[in-house]
Amino acid sequence: MNIEKNEILMVGDKIGTDILGANNAGIKSALIKTGEFQKTNLEGEVHPDFIFDFIGDIERLFCFL
Repeated sequence: MNIEKNEILMVGDKIGTDILGANNAGIKSALIKTGEFQKTNLEGEVHPDFIFDFIGDIERLFCFL
């Protein structure tokens, strides 16, 4: 596969693994606020590019890409 980093979106529900991994890899990330999510998760140094309440909400993002 010949995929550019700007064509990839990591979707996850954990800041410390999913979003951190995406940031370290240089790809965009979307955080889904599941039962594990707490507002304090966003107080650290790791931040997603997008935040969604439900996985179904991510559909709105693809309308703009």
